[in-house]
Amino acid sequence: MSVSPKKGVADSAQPIDAVTKTCPLLSEPLGRALIEWHTTKHSFTGDNLPLIKTSQQALEKLLYTILIPVQRVIGQPKITYGFTTFELKKYIQKNAPKGTAPELDQHSAFEVNSKNNQICSRGGAACDFYVDEIPSSKIVCFIAQTLEYDRIYFYGDDKPIHVSIHLTDSLRHLQIMKMSQTNRRYPGAKAYGDKAIQLAETL
Repeated sequence: MSVSPKKGVADSAQPIDAVTKTCPLLSEPLGRALIEWHTTKHSFTGDNLPLIKTSQQALEKLLYTILIPVQRVIGQPKITYGFTTFELKKYIQKNAPKGTAPELDQHSAFEVNSKNNQICSRGGAACDFYVDEIPSSKIVCFIAQTLEYDRIYFYGDDKPIHVSIHLTDSLRHLQIMKMSQTNRRYPGAKAYGDKAIQLAETL
């Protein structure tokens, strides 16, 4: 069940039934996958459409600057973690919080919580995805070398990558994540800008 926008966000929010009309890319198969990714993983039955206009803009940018180029050059992205509304975020934090960081991960874009505070202070938009039979390192190299991105987290060739965009200030930050002997993730090497390209080429 969706929550009506709090006072103060009405000017920046739109009715759910208008979202795909104002953001045509979200009506396309990749856009729908970005929104509907949760239907095969969670029993959440509420709406998962962006209410804040800047969220819609960020999701469209994620599509046309990252996902569509990957689709055209490498193959079909399979989204394992996409956009999350406040209600879906609450559901995940209650039922399957392992490995999530909603205050940092950009999956909620510019959406706000029940106190009218932006869920993720970084803004932008993010998703996790893989391409069948393609090592994730190849996808990371392609993005780092040719596309405009904010952050990439690389977990291994057989794991989905996390990639985000920003509407104004793209960090071009590549973070390699490692796995400890106790199966806990921890940060490894990282780089920014052109050095991120060099790091990606070593994967």
